This record gives sequence, structure tokens and C-alpha cells, in this order.
Amino acid sequence: MALLVVGYPTLEPADYRWIQAFRADHDPQFRIVAPHVTLVFPVDEGLEDELVAHVRQVAKSSPKVSFTLRCATIMPDLSSGGSQAAHVFLTPDEGYSALVKLHDRLYTGPLAPYLRLDIPFVPHITVGQTAERETAYRLAGELNAQAFVVTGEIARLTVIRFHNGLVSNLVELPLLGR
Repeated sequence: MALLVVGYPTLEPADYRWIQAFRADHDPQFRIVAPHVTLVFPVDEGLEDELVAHVRQVAKSSPKVSFTLRCATIMPDLSSGGSQAAHVFLTPDEGYSALVKLHDRLYTGPLAPYLRLDIPFVPHITVGQTAERETAYRLAGELNAQAFVVTGEIARLTVIRFHNGLVSNLVELPLLGR
């Protein structure tokens, strides 16, 4: 069991359908979790009360994040132990720095010891996962050839539990800062 903090974006319905159609074919987590930006990587469930209290404080002082996605990129699957597995990400042009700063604010206080410096933080929405990097590169190229523009907003933080391959939302906290 693990806890994470994600931002579920508000998207235009057509953009949501486009992302979900691609994920249905290429992302094994399609049925497990909606499109999201992971802001806190998995931590032990024993931290639930402390985590929720901390995220609540960060949310109160953090503004909503507007973003624009225009690019698909690939990222090697760093948890795959040296395999050629990779993820396909939609990464923001606008909103990138605001998401990085929100991630950094979350990894203060009680979460500071859990900051993963071995995994680079790249704000993104995962749309694919493949066993071969070449396949991921091809899929990203197919997306980029579409010249897409997806705008959205992260207006709340959600603490989620991941257990036995299932995600449950524990608490949603609105971003209230200016």
C-alpha cells in the first residue's frame, strides 16, 4: 500500500476523450486511474494523517496551475531495472515551472525525507507505457505529428491510495493561494 499526491486536471471534454482514447490503447493504467500529474511519488501509508495535514497546508498557499500541452516525450522506466521499457508523456509548455514549484513545496516539512532525487521530476500526464523505447519514441512521434494543443488546469490536490493494483481517492484539497 502506498500514498501519492496527484493533480487531476480539468480538461475540455474533447481533449479528455482524445487523451483517454490514446491511453486505452497504450497505457496499462488506463482503467485504474484518470489522467493526472503525479506530484508526490509513493510514500508509506503510515504517513496518511501527516501527509493529508501537510498537503492541506500547501494547498491553502498554492495557486491553481494552468497549463498547455503541445508535446509528447518519452522517459525510460527507471523502475524497470535496466530494461528498455519506457513511458510516453504529455509534457506542458506553459505551466511547467509552476508544477515543478508545487512539487517542491510538497516535498518540504514531513515529506522532505521522501524526496526522490534518483528520479527526475518531469511534470506530465502519462499516456503510454511500452516494453521497448523505440516503440515509445514512435508513439510520441505519432502524437507530435498531430500538432495538438491541450489546455487545462490543476485546481486541487488529491491524496490517493494505491493498493492491490487499485487507486482510491482519499481526500481532495482545493488550491487556494494567489
